[in-house]
Amino acid sequence: MFVFLRHSCNSARKSTPQGIVLVTKCLKHISKSAIKWTPAEDESLLKFVKTNGRKWTSFTNHFAPHRTTYECWQRFDHLNSAKQGPLNSSEIEKLREGVAEFGVGNWADIGKKYLPNRQSSAVCNAWYYKGNPEIEKTKWTESEDDLLRKGFTKYGTAYSKIAKEFLPHRTRQSIRYRISVITGESPKTESWTPEEQQLLLRQVIMFGASNWAKIAKSVPGRSSYDCQRMWIRKLNPSLHNGEWNEKEIRTFWQLVIEFGKDWHGISRSLPGRSNFECYNLFWATYRKDLGPESRDISKCEISNEEASAFAAHKIEEIDPHYRLTRLNDNTVIHAKVGKWSTEELSLLMKAAEQYKNGRGIDWDQVRMAVPNRTRQQCASQYYYQLQKKKLPDFTQEEDETLMDLIAKHGEQWDAIAAEMPERTKDTCRLRWKHSLQKQTDTNDRKRRSFSEEEKDLIKQGVSMFGNDWEAISNTYIPGRSPSSCRNWWYKHGQEEERGYTTAELDHFLEIAVKSQKAAGVNWNKVASMVPHRSAEQCRRRWRSLSGERRHWSDVADSELLEITLKLKGNPAYKGKLWQSVAEELGGDRTADECASRYHNLAKSRASRYLTI
Repeated sequence: MFVFLRHSCNSARKSTPQGIVLVTKCLKHISKSAIKWTPAEDESLLKFVKTNGRKWTSFTNHFAPHRTTYECWQRFDHLNSAKQGPLNSSEIEKLREGVAEFGVGNWADIGKKYLPNRQSSAVCNAWYYKGNPEIEKTKWTESEDDLLRKGFTKYGTAYSKIAKEFLPHRTRQSIRYRISVITGESPKTESWTPEEQQLLLRQVIMFGASNWAKIAKSVPGRSSYDCQRMWIRKLNPSLHNGEWNEKEIRTFWQLVIEFGKDWHGISRSLPGRSNFECYNLFWATYRKDLGPESRDISKCEISNEEASAFAAHKIEEIDPHYRLTRLNDNTVIHAKVGKWSTEELSLLMKAAEQYKNGRGIDWDQVRMAVPNRTRQQCASQYYYQLQKKKLPDFTQEEDETLMDLIAKHGEQWDAIAAEMPERTKDTCRLRWKHSLQKQTDTNDRKRRSFSEEEKDLIKQGVSMFGNDWEAISNTYIPGRSPSSCRNWWYKHGQEEERGYTTAELDHFLEIAVKSQKAAGVNWNKVASMVPHRSAEQCRRRWRSLSGERRHWSDVADSELLEITLKLKGNPAYKGKLWQSVAEELGGDRTADECASRYHNLAKSRASRYLTI
C-alpha cells in the first residue's frame, strides 16, 4: 500500500493537480490506529456531533488525535445506523433475494433496496457467515483439507481468496480455524496457567485493554477472544467477578427495562460488572424461566422491547417495594417506595437539622444519610413530618391571612412564607392545595348526599339527555359533577326508574347493535339507544347473548400467535391487522376478541410475544 502511494506521490509531482488530490484523499483515509473504538470514544463522538455538528477535523484535533477524519465519519454513521446486531431470519431471506438479483459483492445496492436499515459491511458479513445457503457446517473431509492446503500455499492468510477459489461452501472464519488446526497452531483449550495469566497481564499493561489481536500474538496458543475473555472474567482489577448480590440483580433488571439489550450501556451503570457478565446473567435467567420452550428461540430474535418486558416481570418477582431512579448527576440508586420506617424518619430529621444552613437544607447531603431514598422523597417527608408533628393546625385567622396573601402574591410561596414567619413555604402550599383551594373554588362540586330534589333532577336529565352526564350536570345540577351524577344513577336511580323488563332491554339492545353492525359497533351509540344502560354494560350483555365469550383452546392460541406473527410485519395489513387475523382464524372470532386474547398471551410469564 505504501509502495503504491510513494509511487503515486512521485508521479503526482509530474502530473496534474487532479492526481495530487487523488493521492491526498488516499492519505486521508489511512487509519492512524487499528485500535477498536471504546465506549468512551463513542460517547465523546456522539456528544461532539450533537453540539458542534459533523466537524471531523475539529474532533480529531481536540479529542481523538489518534483517529483520522475518515474513521470518525465511518464510526458516526455506524453508531447512527437504524439497526445493529445480527440479521434475523426475515432479513436473511431478503438478503438472499438481493444476492439473487444483484449478485455477490454488490452489497450497497442490496442494502439500499432490501435492507435500508443495515450497513453494507453488515450485509456482507451476514452473507458470508449466515446468509449463503451453500455454506456447510459439516465435518471437514480429507479432500477439503487438501484444497485448503493448496489455497494456503497460494494465498497465505487471504481467507476470502481461499474461500472464493477453493472452498466457496465454507466461511472465512471456519477456513481460518481449520488452517490453524492443520498447521498445528490451533488455540489451546486447556485452562490458563498462572504464567500465562501473568504474561497476559503484562501485555495488557503494555498495549491497553483493547488491541486484543496484538496482545494475542505475544501469548502463544491463545486467540484474541481467549485473551479478552480471560481479562474480563478474571484479571481485570476493576471487575467483581463474583456472585451477583440482590442489590446488583435488582439494579440489573431495572437497567434492562431502560436499555434493553444494550449490555455496554448497562455495564456502564453497574460498576464492577462487564458487558459479558450482564449478557450471561440475562440469558441464563431467561433460559431458566422459560424452560424447554427457550431452546427454539434464537437470541437475535428477542427484541429490546421483549427484553424490557421480561425484566419488568423479574422486578415484580424480586421486590415490588423498590424502583430504580436516575439522579441529576446521572447516577443510579434503588429508591425505596412506600411507608417510612421509624429508623428512616429518625435519620431524616437528624440529617435535616445537621445540614441546615442559612440558605435552607442541603438535601443532597441528607439523601446520602438516608439509604435508598431520593432527594425529593427526603424533602417531601421532612416537610410532611414538620407539618404533622411540629406545627399546630392552621387556625381560622391563619387561613384568612393565607388567603389574603395568595390574593396579593399569587402562588409565590417564598413571598407568602416571609409574611407568615411561623409557617414554611411548603406548609403554606400544602394548606392551600389540600384544603383552602377546594373551599374557595367556585367550580368545586358538593360532596354531601343527594337530596330528593337533586335525585328528581337527575331523573329528568336522564329522560332528556340519556347518558350525556356532562349535559345533565351543567343543565340540571350545576353543583354536582358529571361523575357523581353518573355514579348515583347507576347505583340507585336506574333501579328506581327502570320500568323495563330484561326481555325489553334485550330487544332494545338487539335493535341498537344491528343498526351499528354494518360500520362496526360503537357501544357509546348503542348505550344511547338502550335506556339506563352504559356502553360497557351493553357490550358485556351482547357478548353474553350472542355467545361470543368462547373458550380459547391451546390449539386456538397457537393458531392465533402464528397468524399474528405472520401478518404483523407485512405493511399490506397496516391498520387492519386484527380484522385480517380474525378472518384467517375463522370460527366467527371478532377482531376485538383476537386482539384481546393476543395481548393477554403477551402478558403471561412464559410468552415471548409482545403487544403490537
